Amino acid sequence: MSDNILMSGKVFRAAILFLCLTITIVANGQDRTKYQSIHQIERARHLGESPGSHTMLSASIPLQPRVSSTGALTKKVLGWHPVWAPDDAYLSYDYTALTHIAYFSYETDTATGSYTSLDGWNTTPLIDTAHRHGVKVLLTVTNFGYGENDKILKDTVKQSRMIDTLIKVLLRRNGDGLNFDFEQVNATQRLHLVSFMRQVSARVKAQIPAAEISMATPAVDFDNAYDFLNLSRACDYLILMGYDYYWSGSVTAGPVAPLQGELYDDVNSVNAYLGTGMDTSKLLLGVPWYGYDWPVV
Repeated sequence: MSDNILMSGKVFRAAILFLCLTITIVANGQDRTKYQSIHQIERARHLGESPGSHTMLSASIPLQPRVSSTGALTKKVLGWHPVWAPDDAYLSYDYTALTHIAYFSYETDTATGSYTSLDGWNTTPLIDTAHRHGVKVLLTVTNFGYGENDKILKDTVKQSRMIDTLIKVLLRRNGDGLNFDFEQVNATQRLHLVSFMRQVSARVKAQIPAAEISMATPAVDFDNAYDFLNLSRACDYLILMGYDYYWSGSVTAGPVAPLQGELYDDVNSVNAYLGTGMDTSKLLLGVPWYGYDWPVV
């Protein structure tokens, strides 16, 4: 891959090795209507709900020793901090290996455009700790489901309320920007999604000029809902979520993030993004730090 591709890793304690963000992809021909992303599965487990078809090891994995970086980072390296991480997880992060942390998450209230939960954003010590280490902290904005995304992307009044609320939430904790994770978007919302992200960028930066606006975007756009070129122009960068190519509902065992050699893999995904003509400096590659226990016959 080109050296211009920015790399995005997940830096978590080994005890939460399976946790990472999600993509709107059903890999290798599986039925996308039955797909559950890794975030949706882990969020359900956190809330005590059924995790669906997902199976994972229940044994605790010992904390691994940290390995500090030996030199200054020359690329963006972003990791997500999910609400289900242990309260003291932030104390184990190697901040020398990070430039950004995305806090998970602002959970969108699709009835109003406000939020149903901030998952501890207003009180977490992670923000101040990261800032002391020179690491920027973004607030991830989540919304999942075709119908739920329709409710936001078709309603400019809700969008305006959401942007107003996000600005206040960022200012309250001196946040460094926003990371949007809208999953399962209908093709009918393709233009609306671009328009929304343009508004977010313009209005947030008018109040917080240094704010960074990014999106977590699918490795394969099966729904034709993401205009990667124009989304990259509206945002500071896109994070290609290069994982879940084989997922918990797959009928065959396979690699979570194949580099190459599959019909859908990281190399093909990166080339598809670059093929749109987008600025390569605006592309980060998402890397998984989790795996599946594959029962096979």
